[in-house]
Amino acid sequence: MEKQKNKVLIVLVIVLLFVILGLGGYIVYDKVLNKNQIENNNSNTQNYNGNSGNKNNSNLALKIDSTKDWVYNADYNLPTNEDSYYGFSDHSKLIKASDLIVPYININSSDAKTANQEIYKLYELLINKFNENLKEKIWFTTVEYSSNINNDIISIMIKTTSAGTSTPLYEYYTYNFDVTNGNILSYQDAYKLVNINDSTIENVVEQKIKNELKDYPQSSYEEALNGSIDNYKKSVNDKSIKYYFDSTGKLNVIVTLYPIASGDSKKIIVLG
Repeated sequence: MEKQKNKVLIVLVIVLLFVILGLGGYIVYDKVLNKNQIENNNSNTQNYNGNSGNKNNSNLALKIDSTKDWVYNADYNLPTNEDSYYGFSDHSKLIKASDLIVPYININSSDAKTANQEIYKLYELLINKFNENLKEKIWFTTVEYSSNINNDIISIMIKTTSAGTSTPLYEYYTYNFDVTNGNILSYQDAYKLVNINDSTIENVVEQKIKNELKDYPQSSYEEALNGSIDNYKKSVNDKSIKYYFDSTGKLNVIVTLYPIASGDSKKIIVLG
């Protein structure tokens, strides 16, 4: 009888041990393994610019290098005759070849490849100008760029400044990409994103140009207005129009005002 009681007690102890081990295993899975799985799932829904949405996980596949940003400083380093010089008429401004930095667009598409080739040619031009300006060390050309991403649209704006003895002259180069497919965003698609349609876009731009010319001499105002509008229309028709979205998501368009006088005639107008 005593032996039978002992056997029953041993069986109960064994069963109790299995229950304890099973409960411990569940706790470990729930607190550790399952937590890690949840954290991994959460991290997969994070995407650029702090926005959330699973659709952008597939967008990352469009990157040439997944470890880098969509736009970063290009690693170009063409040789120059000197590393730096002091430009301007009084030689007061330090100009360094190492400051001639252009962007590289980290998108694996034919449109982005073409854009990167154009930007590299711009870099070559900047280096050539740098070497030419070393002769007198007065004139100089600098470059800067900005990039912004808004709702799957990446905008890059490159600005060069040339100066020395007169009013600075500016040139602009812009690129806009849809990161869901890697394609260039057309001007038409761009202004539609800010709720401007085909029937009103010219009126919107015309009003913005009028605002820019409000202080223009009355005697030549009409000529300047009509010439500026013609410049805008020509740039749209030949697809040379420059446009980009700024950090606030507003669409900026660069218009050449008429007539071209000394100084800068290119103006950035904000459409909305």
